[in-house]
Amino acid sequence: MLGVDHHVYMSCQEAHAPPVMPADAHRADHSPRNTPPQGGLMLTSIIGWALAAFAVYFLLTDPAGAAGVAHSALDGLQHAGNQLSQFASRL
Repeated sequence: MLGVDHHVYMSCQEAHAPPVMPADAHRADHSPRNTPPQGGLMLTSIIGWALAAFAVYFLLTDPAGAAGVAHSALDGLQHAGNQLSQFASRL
């Protein structure tokens, strides 16, 4: 690296190094308290796909209604942005 002192560069890397793991850290502890909540991730995925399917169904069956909902949502975001801008300018 041009223009960078190798010693300083290495010390920055060492400052942000991950902590040293114990020798037996590679062993998997399969007790219930150490397992990730798989049910919550699956439920979130199912809800996400259901909402996406509903949005596609709503768009295909009532395009005018879907456009109205999108227009209202964007108007709400615009209003929120205007209010935030007014708040910030008054500070």
